[in-house]
Amino acid sequence: MKLKRVVCLLLTALTVFFLLSGCSIPEIYPRGMVSVDDPVTVQPNPGILTEELLAKAAGNPVITAENHPRWTGFTLGYFDSLGEAGTTPRTVELCAEWGFNSARVALEYDELFSPDMTEANMNAFCILDSMVAAAIKHDIHLNIATYSLPGRNVNEAWTGNDFISTAELDLFINEEKQAMANKVLSIIASRYKDVPNFNLSISPLYEPTNKNLSTGLPSPDYTWIDTATYLGRAIDAIRAESPDRLIIYEASNANDQYTIVYESAPAKAVADEKGNVIIMYNFCQNAYVYACMTETEGFHIDNMNSSMFIPEYPNYVYLVPEHICHGQDEDDLAITLDGLLPEGTVLTMQIRSSIGGTLDISADGISLYSEELAAAEYAISESLSRFYPYRVSEKSVSAVLPHDAETVVISCRNGAYDICGITLDLPEEYAVEKWYYAQAYDVYQGLEEQEGIVKKSTSQVMICPNDFDRGQLVTIHDDMTYTSRNPENTDQRTWVENDFYWDMADRTTIDQWSKAISEFDANCVIRFERADFSGGIWPEMKEYYEDLLMSFEEYGYSWWSNDWWLMTEEYPHTKIIAECPSVAYEGYSHFNLEMLELFQKYQSKD
Repeated sequence: MKLKRVVCLLLTALTVFFLLSGCSIPEIYPRGMVSVDDPVTVQPNPGILTEELLAKAAGNPVITAENHPRWTGFTLGYFDSLGEAGTTPRTVELCAEWGFNSARVALEYDELFSPDMTEANMNAFCILDSMVAAAIKHDIHLNIATYSLPGRNVNEAWTGNDFISTAELDLFINEEKQAMANKVLSIIASRYKDVPNFNLSISPLYEPTNKNLSTGLPSPDYTWIDTATYLGRAIDAIRAESPDRLIIYEASNANDQYTIVYESAPAKAVADEKGNVIIMYNFCQNAYVYACMTETEGFHIDNMNSSMFIPEYPNYVYLVPEHICHGQDEDDLAITLDGLLPEGTVLTMQIRSSIGGTLDISADGISLYSEELAAAEYAISESLSRFYPYRVSEKSVSAVLPHDAETVVISCRNGAYDICGITLDLPEEYAVEKWYYAQAYDVYQGLEEQEGIVKKSTSQVMICPNDFDRGQLVTIHDDMTYTSRNPENTDQRTWVENDFYWDMADRTTIDQWSKAISEFDANCVIRFERADFSGGIWPEMKEYYEDLLMSFEEYGYSWWSNDWWLMTEEYPHTKIIAECPSVAYEGYSHFNLEMLELFQKYQSKD
C-alpha cells in the first residue's frame, strides 16, 4: 500500500511539473477498459482538461435555465462514434470558428461503457474530454446528450436483403435498467463537475415517448407519465454529483404542437420542481420532411421511406374522399375531376370495400364504366407512405376517356363503397420530368435498380384518398399534380384560398408551431430534423430552412440543427439531394457551403 501511494505521489508530481513547464504530459493516464468503480472514471485526463482550462471556464458568466444566451449550433455527427467524422474536438472548434455559440454531441452509452456497465472505456472518455476542452477553449456551450442508455438502445444492421433491428426498450418500467442508466449519468456528471454550465449541460434522454425508437419492434406499455417519473430520478442522479448542473431534456418525440404540449406537460412539471432544467422540443414539418415515410412497421422495415417522386416545398397534401355513397339516409358523396383530362387518359381506381350499390364513372355525362358491386372487403397493399396513402387493391376498375373531357364523375347509385387510390395515366405527350428518390430499402428488396435521386419522366397523376367527405372537386394540372376543393365552403378549418388540405407544410404552419410552443414554454431549446428524409431539391430545402430559422429567430428560440452530416458528409449529396451545391471546404470533399451560410445568417447574436 505504501509503494502504491509513493507511485501515485510521484505521478502527481510529474503531472504538476509538466503543466508548469508548458511541456506535454506523458501518457500516464490509463487507457483501455477499467472498472466503473475505479476512481479514474470520474477524473478527466489532466493532460487534456487542464487546470488552466478549468480556471478559464470558472471565469465565465454564470448560466442557468432562466439566464442563458440564445444558443444556436449543430448536433455533431450523425450517430458517429466518438472520434469519427463529426464527433471530434475539431468539429467543436469549427462550430466556434463559424460563429456558432454551441454544439451538441450525441453519445451511445456503450461507446463509454461495456453493455453491462461493469467497465468504462478510457479511450472514449479521453475523446469526450477533448471535446469539452475544445468548448472551453473556444468559449462555446457543449451539450452532452446520451442518445442511448441501458434499457433504451437499438442495434441495427443489414442482413442479406433485410434490415434487422434488436433493441432494449424497457428503461422506464425496469428499475434494474434505471439503476444502470443512473450510473452512466452519474459518472458523466461527476467527471465534468468542475466545468461550469456556461460550457456544459447534460441531456439524459432522447425521444423518450418514441416507444420503439422508430424500429417498429414491439415495445413495453408505458406512458409519458412514466418517462417524466424517470426524468426526476435521472436529474437526482446527475445532481448528486454535480448539484448545479444545467439539464436539457427532450420530453416528446412528437412534431405537431398539440401532441408536444400534451406529452411534455408532466416532464415540464418535474423540470419546474427540480429547477435549472430546460425542455427541448423536436421540430419537423412532417408533410414535407417525412412525406415518403412508410407506415409499415416490423423488425425488418423500421419505418423506412418509400421510393417515390419528391414533394415540393411548400407542400400541400389535398383532401380526397375515400367514401363514395348515395342513399336516402345519407348525403350523396361523389368525386368530380376537372382540369387536364385529355382523350386517351386511363383512369384506374382501387376499391377497398363495398356495402353494395352501382359504381359509375362518367365523362361529361357519358357513361364510361358501370358495375353493380356486391358487399365485400378487398385485400389491399400497404400505403405508399403515411402522407400519400395510395394503396393497391385486389379489386380495381379502369376506364379510358374517349374525348377531351371537361369533367369526370366517380359516383354510386343506391349504396356505398370506399376507395384507396386513383391513377390517371395521360398520353405520353403530356409527360413531365420530376425528381424521383429511389430508397435504400427498396433497392435491397430488388424493387429499384439503384439507390439515389434521379429525374424521371411521368405522365401519371396518383391521387391518394384520405378523407371521407371533403375535397370532392379534384383538379388535374399539367405538371402531373392535383388540387382539391369543396363544392361548398362548409369548414373554415381546412379552407385556405379555396383549396382543401389534408396536411400541409409552409411558413404559416411553421409560425403556428412556433407560436403554440412559445405560449406553452417560451424558454426552450428546439432540435430540428434534417429536411432530406424524403430526399430533397436544394432550392426548395433552402426555402424551408429559411422559413423555420426566420420563425425561430422571431420567437427567440435557441436551436440545434441535425444537419451537420447533411452539410459536411463525404458521401456525395447527389445521392439524396437534387441541385445541391457541393465544394471542397475545411477538409470535406462534398460540403454544402450555402447551407452553412444560411445557418450563419440566423445564428445567435448574443
